[in-house]
Amino acid sequence: MKWSGGWVTSVAFSPDGRDVAGGGQSRTTRLWHVPTGQLRWKAPGRTPYTVLEFSPDGAVLATTRGDTVVHLKDARTGEDLRLLEGQEHVARAVTFAPDGRTPASAHDAVICLWDAETGDQLLALNAHTGPVECLAFSPDGRTLASGGHDRVIRLWDVRMP
Repeated sequence: MKWSGGWVTSVAFSPDGRDVAGGGQSRTTRLWHVPTGQLRWKAPGRTPYTVLEFSPDGAVLATTRGDTVVHLKDARTGEDLRLLEGQEHVARAVTFAPDGRTPASAHDAVICLWDAETGDQLLALNAHTGPVECLAFSPDGRTLASGGHDRVIRLWDVRMP
């Protein structure tokens, strides 16, 4: 799969391994079908995409592009399904709960949990003393781990009532 227009900053496989997404300096996100190498779609952006993450079912691709918004894209078409907005800081990380209904994103030192269907922010956690760079849900979706510049890994009970 040939990339043109600068370096690649992120890649992600779909859960079934049949598609791979890439983003980078060219300010686009692209999705290829792995068995054929065929480009399925390309979506332009304003800045280089910094993070790509598929939902557990592979239907949604979450992207950040060095600004405050997380885009939830239809993985088949590249069209925006939802924009997760509401934070004034750059989105540095994104992940999905195992059920696929709750994405989490890190905006500098704040972690947000979202409703994937509505785009509503469910919870904001003042997470760290510096930028958060990585997030991961436990397999049961009850705990969210975060890590960042403050050299701390925090575990959060994120069970929703």
